[in-house]
Amino acid sequence: MKKQNKIVLDSPKVKDGNKLYCQFNCSGKVSNYFKEDTFYMKVNANIESVPKSILVIPALSNICPVAWLAGADIYVEEIDGEFLKALNAVKESFQVLYPKHSFRGDIKYKRIKRNKQYGKRKSGLFFSGGVDSVAAYIRKQNQKPYLLTVRGADIPLSEKEGWMKVRDNNKQFAKENGLYPLFIQSNFRSFLNERNLNKAFSKNGLKGWWGGIQHGLGTVGLSAPLAFIKGMNRIYFASSPGIISVDNYLKFTPEPEGSHPSIENNLKWGATKVALESMDLSRLDKIGVIARHIKKKNPNLQLRVCWESKKGSNC
Repeated sequence: MKKQNKIVLDSPKVKDGNKLYCQFNCSGKVSNYFKEDTFYMKVNANIESVPKSILVIPALSNICPVAWLAGADIYVEEIDGEFLKALNAVKESFQVLYPKHSFRGDIKYKRIKRNKQYGKRKSGLFFSGGVDSVAAYIRKQNQKPYLLTVRGADIPLSEKEGWMKVRDNNKQFAKENGLYPLFIQSNFRSFLNERNLNKAFSKNGLKGWWGGIQHGLGTVGLSAPLAFIKGMNRIYFASSPGIISVDNYLKFTPEPEGSHPSIENNLKWGATKVALESMDLSRLDKIGVIARHIKKKNPNLQLRVCWESKKGSNC
């Protein structure tokens, strides 16, 4: 008898105040695309009081695209109502971006929750220290955003030296600018079988799993528990250069990417909305923004521009 193609998520659990675990069970074809059965995340904040419908967002953000392309249904105990709407919109966006692939599978839930009580007009900005995120910070500096830095994306979890370097640099940047740094480490890439995902789906316009699918949705979703606990009603994600609109992107970019206005700009949960920042700027424009900032305010500003360097340094 053929096994039902599905993913069942257990209720997320917080340990030691700052470690989030979400175990799940797979059956059917979708099982081929995971190396581990637990999504893990650790932050430098206490998230014990975050509702489970928010705590499940980081795991769902990284599991859902796998389920959609594998045609599997996803089962959860409870889900934030705004995030459920966002996922449906993002699923449709992926279908438009990759019309030769089929995005199927539904989210089955027992309860929808509303989480509107935490917004404090604070903002957060994903910050790697590169051209895109530094330019985005300069444009949003009046908001004094929390800086969100992720370990497990370009710097693997196994690379301690590189992570320490990035963490220390971003701590220093935050201190110099009167900001508060938030650090996230997660197996959100390594718990997937990226090799099998690339083998199965890197065709028909989809170049690779990380860059083509996971990058935007998967990374942004990690911020949900922190957004709740810190009262952030806006999360900024620095855009790739030259994305001005959906039409412009599809016209001038032959291979779509996982960071896209129809992805991040559709993301929301509770009282939080997400926005791609600096879509109107080319890379040269962003360097101009940084150059003017260096001349006026910070002559010692350093950039980390090489995402291929596992040691946290430039190439």
